[in-house]
Amino acid sequence: MRMPVLDGWEFARIMKERGIKVPILVMTAARDARRWAQEIGAQGYVSKPFHLPDLVAAVEKTMQPE
Repeated sequence: MRMPVLDGWEFARIMKERGIKVPILVMTAARDARRWAQEIGAQGYVSKPFHLPDLVAAVEKTMQPE
């Protein structure tokens, strides 16, 4: 969510503006990971630090059709 040049909120806004529909998975060390994911309409989130199996599970869940 907090990236140099383009943060997660701006990324999600631009994707929406351009009509690009791809699943978004938020990865952050912030305590507010779930809320931030909801704010930008992300399909999932992973809180850092995470274990590899948790990341894989989150990616798989995020990629499932709704």
